[in-house]
Amino acid sequence: MAKKDYALGSYEAAALMGVHFTRPGRMFDAGVLTGRLLDPVAATKSDRSFAIFSSLSCQENFADYEIAQAGKAGRTYRPRAWLDDRPAMLKRLAAMTPKIDYDDAIGTAEAAKLLGVHISLVPRLVTQGKICGRVPWNPRHSGGSRGLIISRRSCEANRREVAAAEKAGKKRGKARYA
Repeated sequence: MAKKDYALGSYEAAALMGVHFTRPGRMFDAGVLTGRLLDPVAATKSDRSFAIFSSLSCQENFADYEIAQAGKAGRTYRPRAWLDDRPAMLKRLAAMTPKIDYDDAIGTAEAAKLLGVHISLVPRLVTQGKICGRVPWNPRHSGGSRGLIISRRSCEANRREVAAAEKAGKKRGKARYA
């Protein structure tokens, strides 16, 4: 059975690999780690983007590190300083809900475009359970990460449901954007 490939935030990816939380972004830039940048939220004036990473790529990177540390690859590396975070992260990933596939993951801005709503409504739709999404774990922020990892499939299903309700005249509130 093939392992599932889930979307992770940068801190989650770092904990899974046993590296500092700044390393996943650098590893992604260097082409060592599979990830992608999500569309920036237009309402914020920041040029910072939110990245997600492939859990399988993180696991493969850690496996390569273990092989190198065992000396089987012909060279050894300096031990990773954050390996203590890995066991807790593995437990957290096993208990993580919802589990959103890496290929299915989108950000808040893309979800808003897909749903035809303002970006401020997307987190409320997640909270209400109308679309599937989660806040990536990051203990450095008291309120969690500002970015959301959202399932594209759940957004498409919600869009179809709302369009059918609008067509039948049963949708309450304003019509969504076209």
